[in-house]
Amino acid sequence: MREEPSADFGKKFTFDDDSEEIESISAGSALGMAVMKAIGIPEYIDENTEWDRFQRVLSPGNALKAICGTMFTENLKRSLTAISSFYGYSPVDTLFGTKVNHRSLNDVSLGRAMDTIFGGDLELMYYNIASRAKAQYEIVSRYYHIDGSNITIVRNPNREYGELDDNVPRPMLGYPKDSHTDRLQYNFECAVDDNGLPVYFKTHDGNTTDNKMDRDALMLMADFMSDNRIVAVADCKLVNGETVNNLIWNNIPFVSKCPDSFADKVRSFIVKEAMNKGFVPIGRIGKRNDAPEYEICDLDAIANGEKLRFIAYREKDTEHSLGLYRKKVEKDVNERLTKIAKKTFACEKDAMLEVKRHTKWFSERPYDVTFSTVCETVKVRRESRGRPRLGKIPPKDIEQWRLSYTVSFNEMRARKMAEERDIRVIVTSPPRSDVTFEDVVDGTAGEDVMRIYLQQWKIENIFGEMKSKLDADQVFFESPKREAVMLFSIAIAVLVRRIMQSLTRKEYGKGFGIPKNITAYRMFGMIRNTSVRLNRIEERIYLDGPAAEKQQLKVFLRILGMNPSDLIG
Repeated sequence: MREEPSADFGKKFTFDDDSEEIESISAGSALGMAVMKAIGIPEYIDENTEWDRFQRVLSPGNALKAICGTMFTENLKRSLTAISSFYGYSPVDTLFGTKVNHRSLNDVSLGRAMDTIFGGDLELMYYNIASRAKAQYEIVSRYYHIDGSNITIVRNPNREYGELDDNVPRPMLGYPKDSHTDRLQYNFECAVDDNGLPVYFKTHDGNTTDNKMDRDALMLMADFMSDNRIVAVADCKLVNGETVNNLIWNNIPFVSKCPDSFADKVRSFIVKEAMNKGFVPIGRIGKRNDAPEYEICDLDAIANGEKLRFIAYREKDTEHSLGLYRKKVEKDVNERLTKIAKKTFACEKDAMLEVKRHTKWFSERPYDVTFSTVCETVKVRRESRGRPRLGKIPPKDIEQWRLSYTVSFNEMRARKMAEERDIRVIVTSPPRSDVTFEDVVDGTAGEDVMRIYLQQWKIENIFGEMKSKLDADQVFFESPKREAVMLFSIAIAVLVRRIMQSLTRKEYGKGFGIPKNITAYRMFGMIRNTSVRLNRIEERIYLDGPAAEKQQLKVFLRILGMNPSDLIG
């Protein structure tokens, strides 16, 4: 039987329309924006862009802060129209300027601020902001991993943009990794230091070549990298005659994968020399228990008019690789032989020409294939059915030729080919040394060159955070200018997230209860249910949320050198 509510129920629980309004903001957003302010990012943007300080309520720097603030959570970033509601209960005047109210965070004012930010030099501003942040937190870099990527956007490829300024990146059709060749894309170049911090970012047209993006990045960073003896690390796109010469002339040491086409195919020469000279085991590289063991051969060669150092390396265990190699090649050989066997030829000469056409291809595979020609008589049918007319000469039978074959696996050649196939080559400029100096420019051992190169995953990790965690492929606006600024904003947010992550990781094992290899995404998850609240009447700030989360936020504040008051201003 259902229990009836007591008569005094309404007296216990009532709505108080005159209750005081408590303003709040999610703890993750407050913490991330506090780090932005500590670095001085909003102030730097305001000082390096042109805007009317008497007419604007929301400054460009604070607009950037508001946009990035939505990215310091577990959720994806917000659209411009949703930013106002994101801060609907927040003390926006303390966060973004004394004259700012909630109506000031509309998409029109944010878009106008984005246009102003684009008027500055996005490339230079990002590099300087990253450099300031590293200097402030005493983060030292020895390597810069450089690479490019792309971001697809959903928009009609036939749309005309009209006249755009020369420095405005234009979305174009390209060849993105997600295979959506029917979508427009932007290309962008990024550099990440050995601490995992993005230190350079620039958006390019969707069809800009990798070589041009690399050159632009190196031109901007050349003075800083040469003065501080920082090593440029990249994949094979960095290694071409012009770029390598620029690196050497600007005294920038580099480590990169050597492509097949570089310097009259010097890579093939290095592979053969390494096979003749032999390899030296160097053990595992990396902390993972299943990390493979490597062996290397350290060589010199003249390439592009310069004496360069080449390190050929491969995994020590070749049996597994041999099995994979044989399985793949066997499939390719059988497919090609099946197609050849189905063909017919008008004469034996044509059949032998077909054999000649495939000879080179089979010689590069570990299979011995022998072809022989077979002549067949083919009976030709009459054009019509039934008894032929009187005096009609029946059609003559014709000869046609085909190819038969025998095939056998050549294990000795397979082992040799598998070994050559497994050899990868790194080209580098730091001098060879039995030991690695503290400054690797003065000399480094071959295994440490490999360690430097194999950390290239750090820049892929940044790309993954931009695209997966912050949903960077959802950046469409009416203006390519604003799309470029949104990508710039995402890159700034990633920089701040990575600084928070880096500083927090250093405190692992020091009694703070920090998980090993913590990420910014996990940091925000650990305080997801906590908000920072401001009571203006009582002039106090307090935390609202589970006790464990509030304690965790206090730990983060201590590690990052923040005060509670920093969370609302």
